[in-house]
Amino acid sequence: MTPIDPESYQTVKGLLAWSQTSGQDPVEVLHRNGLVMTPDLAHRLKVEALEGLHKEMVSWRPAEFLRSKYPPSHTASPKDMYICIVEWLEKVISVTKEQT
Repeated sequence: MTPIDPESYQTVKGLLAWSQTSGQDPVEVLHRNGLVMTPDLAHRLKVEALEGLHKEMVSWRPAEFLRSKYPPSHTASPKDMYICIVEWLEKVISVTKEQT
């Protein structure tokens, strides 16, 4: 696990200090600010990720998937399309991992 980034650290410290001075429950303050990974939040994040993936995928035409691997003269099979989509998905995952 990587250390917490400075901005998030300061946000949490500030919210905890505020909860103490205001007499509010610190866990509830963190939760209201989206900083507690509840089952509901985890589910919403999964749904958002899948919706984002869907939006990206439907922006590609079938021919674009095929051209990412094969020359225009290639007569594609369903297996070829499957391979292209799997490779596209692997690339999306790889690029996403590098962004964090």
